[in-house]
Amino acid sequence: MTSILVFRVQDTDGYGPYNGMSWEGRSEMSSSHCDDSHMSPNADPTLGGISYIEKCGCDSPEALLRWFDGYWEALAEAGFVVKILKAKEARTGRNGQVVYCYYDEVDERDTLDIDTFVGLFGDI
Repeated sequence: MTSILVFRVQDTDGYGPYNGMSWEGRSEMSSSHCDDSHMSPNADPTLGGISYIEKCGCDSPEALLRWFDGYWEALAEAGFVVKILKAKEARTGRNGQVVYCYYDEVDERDTLDIDTFVGLFGDI
């Protein structure tokens, strides 16, 4: 494991879009995100699963844009943000997914609303 810059979609309570609050589009996104390009940490052999003290993100803005492609508008409407942080230790899997322990030292770098993030790094 090595420290890494992580790009993560989360709500104001720190929950990702697959957990926590219910929002318009969550069920559809969760159903569509069960393929080889959206493997859960438990299905990705390079990640080796996820524990209750870990969270997910991506290793680059481009990977995060690809991961949530087609859902940015719904995520923005639901009030999600993009948190940019440096995790002390992380595992990187396929398609740029990252798993890190949120109890370890995590250096929060920035929080961007969805529209700002997409405006800087891609298109909705």
